[in-house]
Amino acid sequence: ILSVLNTYKDIPPDVLEKAADRGKKVHKATELYDIYKVDYAPNGSNDYLKSYKQFMFHNSVIWKLIEEPLYSKQYEYAGTLDRYGILNSMNWLLDIKATSTTYRHMEIQTAAYENLLRENGYLVDMRGVLLLTPKTYKLYPHNRNSDFNEFLKCLDKWHQCKGRYN
Repeated sequence: ILSVLNTYKDIPPDVLEKAADRGKKVHKATELYDIYKVDYAPNGSNDYLKSYKQFMFHNSVIWKLIEEPLYSKQYEYAGTLDRYGILNSMNWLLDIKATSTTYRHMEIQTAAYENLLRENGYLVDMRGVLLLTPKTYKLYPHNRNSDFNEFLKCLDKWHQCKGRYN
């Protein structure tokens, strides 16, 4: 849905493919760590997992949802959120990224996930991105009120492109 923003239009396809592959591996490694406490990532993302474990060590975290698919009946979209739970005594929605920087669409994405959670009966105090690099982590809170409206514009454009609305 957010592809209509064309955020990565200037990045060569082979670079994007490599980054997407890295992201999948990092997601799987952190998921296995959270669920089964698998302490090593044999898929080449061990440094990212170390950064994630650093984040977990420095914060009080109890995940309630991990890689959870949700659906919005009201707006007819679905998404798989990375993490939802209690982070330092607050209900957090967290999107995990293995990139060197953040992008505007990440804020819009977390707003869409926040709506999915709220529609499905969850309370959200904060949302944001956990940026993982091979050396460290950084938490970027998102709090722009207009983010969900921006998402709805993207959703409408996406539906139009797919011929959903005639």
